[in-house]
Amino acid sequence: MVNIAIFASGNGSNFENLINAINDKQIDNAQCKVLIVDKENAYACKRAERLHIPFVYVNPKEYANKAEYESEILRILKGYGVELIVLAGYMRFIGEVLLTNYPNRIINLHPAYLPNFPGAHSILDAYEAHAEFTGVTVHYVDEV
Repeated sequence: MVNIAIFASGNGSNFENLINAINDKQIDNAQCKVLIVDKENAYACKRAERLHIPFVYVNPKEYANKAEYESEILRILKGYGVELIVLAGYMRFIGEVLLTNYPNRIINLHPAYLPNFPGAHSILDAYEAHAEFTGVTVHYVDEV
């Protein structure tokens, strides 16, 4: 069984879909140990409550820099025995602390095809480009 943490910043629809896929055994051999959010009022927390998944809000403004912020997240992840991080609508770049401690174990769900439509508005960008096809890119996160 792989212990995962899901990171989200907002609505949490991807988070809920992942939990449902785990519960329905569409994603085999995984369990979500914790949801990490960086926005206090993220609706993802309401979804986590309903789905009985622990969640933790870590306020980036409470830390002097990214390394301190990520060190707090790392402490939480270790406490839950997390082995894999899934970014599902998490709107922050991952820094050295998490990259070093989770090499090749951070996955991002990007809501359009990369490299064609990067950035925070990729769905709108694909629509405005009249893309014939669109989809989701799932990729490992690294320092690049």
